[in-house]
Amino acid sequence: DRDVTGVQTCALPISVTPGYQQVSTEVTVGTHALTRNVSVPVVATTCTAPGYLVKDQLSEDFGKESVPHGWSVVTSASPKNTWMFDQPDGVANYTGGTGNFAVSWETAVIQHSDTELITPVLNLSHDLSPELQFDQDVGSTVSTESAGISLDGGKTWTQAWAFNGEVQYQHVTLPLPQAAGQASVRLRLVYTATPNQNLGQRWEVDDVTLGGCAAAPGGLVTGQVTDANTGL
Repeated sequence: DRDVTGVQTCALPISVTPGYQQVSTEVTVGTHALTRNVSVPVVATTCTAPGYLVKDQLSEDFGKESVPHGWSVVTSASPKNTWMFDQPDGVANYTGGTGNFAVSWETAVIQHSDTELITPVLNLSHDLSPELQFDQDVGSTVSTESAGISLDGGKTWTQAWAFNGEVQYQHVTLPLPQAAGQASVRLRLVYTATPNQNLGQRWEVDDVTLGGCAAAPGGLVTGQVTDANTGL
């Protein structure tokens, strides 16, 4: 369409292929052929656009009775109150998962607990909407459970989530938009508790995943708009 000022507009379909966001752009045309590339971002929360898929950069079920490969445990308080993976004292898995799991299990009375379970460095350069997910059981009233994120390989940390109270069989989903496109991401699960008289205070964690919407290997989706009068 052309208005009285000579400005010509054309309306394109809003969504020919589902899964992409609606975008608009201005193109000033003249008397010569013109090519303009327009990037159309996907709807990362659904990740249904062709050429994209949900990809896990991290998946850990703590099947072994030791710290998983590439992970680390840092305990700055009582060395007896730390992360364990061998079902200490026969404690059951109350996360909703099966088999072994990670648990910060207080085995020392009247001790302060402060222990971290840290992931390997993760490359999320191509992830558009990373999410941390895990199952948990919290059997403590004197503790704080939290998740921290580092974008520089573990040099500096920011708290991304915290929990207080008791719960069983809970699935946690934590969007981490600040990690999208970052190449040196680490996560940590931190259990802190004040001195108390009760043995068996705990935080159980199982089936940890970190993933999001990312371009499929070799995937490329393109479209082209041409002038119906000239074919250009």
